[in-house]
Amino acid sequence: MLPTVVGRDARGNHLAAACRSSMHEIASTQSDYPLPRLRFPGWRRGGKPHPLHRHRAADPRIAEMLLNLALERPDLLPRRLPEGRGRAYGHVGVRVDPPPGAYARIPVWRDRRHWATITVAIAIAQHRDVLARHHVSPEMLRRWARAKSGWAWSNGRRCVVRPDTLASVLTCSPRQVQRTNACARELGLEVVVLRGRMLTQAERWQAYDRGSRQRGLATETALTVPRDQISPVDHVTPPRGEPETTKRNCLLGFPHGLTAGSTEAATRPRPQKRRRKGSPSWVLAVDVTRNVPWLRRETPHRLVGVLARYVNCPQRWTGADIAAALNARDRRLQQPTMTEAVIRTRPAVLLAAALQDIHPVVDHPSLQDGPLIPQAPVSCGHPACDGHGWLRGVVDDDGYESVVKCPRCPAQVRAN
Repeated sequence: MLPTVVGRDARGNHLAAACRSSMHEIASTQSDYPLPRLRFPGWRRGGKPHPLHRHRAADPRIAEMLLNLALERPDLLPRRLPEGRGRAYGHVGVRVDPPPGAYARIPVWRDRRHWATITVAIAIAQHRDVLARHHVSPEMLRRWARAKSGWAWSNGRRCVVRPDTLASVLTCSPRQVQRTNACARELGLEVVVLRGRMLTQAERWQAYDRGSRQRGLATETALTVPRDQISPVDHVTPPRGEPETTKRNCLLGFPHGLTAGSTEAATRPRPQKRRRKGSPSWVLAVDVTRNVPWLRRETPHRLVGVLARYVNCPQRWTGADIAAALNARDRRLQQPTMTEAVIRTRPAVLLAAALQDIHPVVDHPSLQDGPLIPQAPVSCGHPACDGHGWLRGVVDDDGYESVVKCPRCPAQVRAN
């Protein structure tokens, strides 16, 4: 049975060399009984050097400096990666990628600074109870977001960092970092894509043979925008670019004085359809603004879509007809006439609401007897017709009396 040596000697040196020498002595004395090939961690390392990676910030002053530079220089943050997992080492360690489609339904942040300042601030303002449940202060969550965003890619994905490494930058305990991680995952700011685990025995020996001392896989997460906060985040996000002038209009409060090509500081205007000024709807809109007093200050192009059905009807309307129909509606509803003093919104909106009660064909003012009411169809009046579109007492070829349809009456008479 092979001796098992665990621990360090008094000088602090590893006892791996002594274990290897005793192993070879036992194998030389028992040559008749071949021993299996035993492997030790790090016995056969690769030819490339393995530098010592700094995996935590030991000095609190350096940690505070790294936290302030996390958004601008994320490459300065300490990295604790297994030895030899980088591209320069040929990926000698064990690397497990997330399953296909793991990032498919996770929204991507805008940028690192926007997520750490605006998105996290909205999450704190909306879910104070979640922070209190996890015993995390708002300031701690802001510092956590500022630091952890430095380990994520530019799109917020592939964020891999251990709690002790993050705690060294935040100058707190790893347990506090774990509570903050749980709070952020409940808020939706962080999504676990691949949960960490220890390597299996086969994976560990494979990494040892390649020269890596890797023992496990870290948790891979994605920093994202919660789905219930996408609309508030878009609402408070300022437009890109900087204004070219600070001069403002005293009446309207909007910046002015920009050149025609300087539109990067303002939001993109909504595309509007071009309307021909010579169209029948445009002519009717101009005539309505002249005949209706409370529509005189409204621009005609806002009334074109509302008045379109009064132009495409069998008998076109005029501005005077629209004004007369509005007055008849006010008398029918027993309400006062609209004036500019009582209007608190766009006049075009009030016109659209009023025209819902005015039919373009039935309520035309040119009708002398008032609104056109469809009359019930009548019979032809023939003596053989019974007045309901049927001929009774007709004798067929067999000598029987039967009832047949009157060919002179419309079909609506029989339906009634």
